[in-house]
Amino acid sequence: MGRVKPGGKTTEEIEALDEAAKSLSVTRRRVRAILKKIASAQAFELRLVSRDGASLPMATVITTGGLERAGRVAVKQFSGLFSSLELPGYVITDGKERIEMENLKKKRRKK
Repeated sequence: MGRVKPGGKTTEEIEALDEAAKSLSVTRRRVRAILKKIASAQAFELRLVSRDGASLPMATVITTGGLERAGRVAVKQFSGLFSSLELPGYVITDGKERIEMENLKKKRRKK
């Protein structure tokens, strides 16, 4: 392991950040921000569940925003399918949590 510099980074870590920053044409700070986002990303195996309990595999979504954000992404990608569904009673689930389709349609992201 290399010498530890002020700030707790080894020389190898700093060299790796510099190399990544140079190859991506960004700053070291931006590389650290990218790594932080990647570390907080989660994969959601989404399923669409109807009123009668029928479950249909929907999509795998990787996001840092949780189940609600993953649900919004899936709804946006499959907008043709969701425009023809009667939304009351349908839910999107990842097996642990669930979110009502009506709630996804009503909530809009603030820009």
